[in-house]
Amino acid sequence: MITELPTLLSKSALFVALARCFRREGGEIASLITEVPNDWRVQFQSLLLSKPIEYSRILGGTGACADGEISYRTASPSGLLLADIAGFYTAFGFPHPQGGEEKPDHIAVELEFVGFLYAKEALARNTEK
Repeated sequence: MITELPTLLSKSALFVALARCFRREGGEIASLITEVPNDWRVQFQSLLLSKPIEYSRILGGTGACADGEISYRTASPSGLLLADIAGFYTAFGFPHPQGGEEKPDHIAVELEFVGFLYAKEALARNTEK
């Protein structure tokens, strides 16, 4: 087994756990905590124990911070940017459901994509000869 494999898998778990923290419906992160790097474990445990914060008060259209990348971009029409991001997902085989609750530029989806890429790299390194 290649020495980078555990590190890549723990990075993947870290990004997937972060993504689940940003989902509208929340997300189960307890099962991922054992896979997350040690220095992040305490932070995730405190997230599990803390009182949930109302999503829309912080993120989303009415919140203090936008939850999508296109809210911070002004150069291109939003439809083109969303299509471009979705194209990256398709090119790398990311199973993002079309027409899901979150748009392709949502922070949770983008974090999950990074986690997916780390897992994909771990798989590729594990199958190298």
